[in-house]
Amino acid sequence: MAKKGNVEIPVYTIKPGCPNQQHVVCYYEDGQRQRRSFADLERAKAEAIIVAAKLSKGDLEAIRLTRS
Repeated sequence: MAKKGNVEIPVYTIKPGCPNQQHVVCYYEDGQRQRRSFADLERAKAEAIIVAAKLSKGDLEAIRLTRS
């Protein structure tokens, strides 16, 4: 879990111990649940820290996610 100010962003592990486990960062933006999946736990934690920092500043426009 990443925490910045009053904002906590959890990182969930799906299928722990399996070779294809995923780490999911979950948060709410504009009343809708956002979920980002990562194969690497460190990348998921880094993303959670970034999102927590931006949400704590109220910078919702900066975290809009686009699919590549």
